[in-house]
Amino acid sequence: MTDKGNPLKQVVDLLRSHGFDQASEDFQLQVDRLSSGEKDERIAAADAIEQRAHPRWLGDLYIDGLKLQEWWGLLERAAEYAQKAARSMA
Repeated sequence: MTDKGNPLKQVVDLLRSHGFDQASEDFQLQVDRLSSGEKDERIAAADAIEQRAHPRWLGDLYIDGLKLQEWWGLLERAAEYAQKAARSMA
């Protein structure tokens, strides 16, 4: 996987490489919102990422080469990363 330090990028890259274009674009949009200068916008983006990380949303997708538990773990790490990023920015 690329960019092991950023689970958000890992999720986007995996979605793109497995042909989930709409899901990758939607997820990338939320990731981009994390850079907003407005704290409320960043928190809303982090919450949206957390919703998408649910097993019945993106967790339902088959990612070749990853066990289901690995995929869910990555999504969980991405949601945690987003929440921390949204709240730590000034």
